[in-house]
Amino acid sequence: MIWMNIFKSEIKYQLKSIVFWVLAIAVLGFVFSQFTEEYVKFPGDQASGIEGQANSASYGVTHNLSSEEEIQLIRRHLWKDLFQKEGFTRYGLIIKDIRVDEVQKKAMAQLIDKIDNHSSYQEFVVEVNKLDTVLGGNTIYGDKFRPMLSRKLTYEEAVENFENRVEEGMTNVYGRLFADYLGLTAGLFPVFIGAFLLGRDRRWRMDDLIKIRGIRSLVYVSAKYLAVVLLLVGVYLIISLIPTVKFYFLSKANGWPFHPLGFLKYTVAWVLPTVLFTIACGMTIAELVGSGLIAVAAQIVFTFSNSLPLKGNYSLSRFIIRFNTIEGHDILVKSHDAILLNRLFYLLLSGLLVVLCAWVWEKKEAQGRR
Repeated sequence: MIWMNIFKSEIKYQLKSIVFWVLAIAVLGFVFSQFTEEYVKFPGDQASGIEGQANSASYGVTHNLSSEEEIQLIRRHLWKDLFQKEGFTRYGLIIKDIRVDEVQKKAMAQLIDKIDNHSSYQEFVVEVNKLDTVLGGNTIYGDKFRPMLSRKLTYEEAVENFENRVEEGMTNVYGRLFADYLGLTAGLFPVFIGAFLLGRDRRWRMDDLIKIRGIRSLVYVSAKYLAVVLLLVGVYLIISLIPTVKFYFLSKANGWPFHPLGFLKYTVAWVLPTVLFTIACGMTIAELVGSGLIAVAAQIVFTFSNSLPLKGNYSLSRFIIRFNTIEGHDILVKSHDAILLNRLFYLLLSGLLVVLCAWVWEKKEAQGRR
């Protein structure tokens, strides 16, 4: 009964809060400034030329490369960086061009020679990562950013990819891309609520009332946490209904099969764990250091560090899923187990953080440091 009263009270407060509605509008604005159904076009409509015929126009790119294609693209980058730019690009929060020194020039030239001497793909991967280290890391040559390599699609490949997307279901394919954009907001925006969730009651001296009533810390913290989670997840689910409706009419007009849960299921499976973690992380850091602003700053760093690379890294260090492609279903199949493990890990970690937050809250209460 006490838990439910705290839960309902927090929901009522957030629904009257300007911060909550500003964040909801911010999520909506960001996502739909990035995602549009204009992406969904038949290849013949994407480029100039005679409709239905292959031509020299661009039909998009693919990151799904064969080993030989990857090697040759790297060689092309090496030649350009070494002899044209005399520098290379370092990726990160700030992308910048770096001039190469003599040691780096020698390492790049040696790699070109090894590629020309037909080293195996396994040897190539080892050598190209060594070069990335010599260049200081975060270059196109390392495992982290090499998945950004791409080549142009032919008209035939573009048509085949489009037909595969129709067969799988446009809402499934674009549901993953939509969840990618949602995930970026879920990694940051909820912290502006979570980081100040418990501090607000401390400022209002509600903690004294809580102590007098003998409310357990875990009851108090979990009720407020789940109330905010419910509201924010509700916002994300409602937002995911918008493209669902749009794609219903798009599918109906084009005679495509329609899968109504495409956007919803990826929002739940990929975005929900990020929302839970962001709120729990913000609460816990704020409670540990006694400052919501520090928690927000930390979450900003976490989010930007997780936003790159744009796809392909689903290790347990990545709390945001960056799939960021509408390419074939085979890529999803290959990554399925890693993504599933990642999402389950952050669900569990979120729960542990809430327990830790409640423990810290109780210790501070007992020591009179609140």
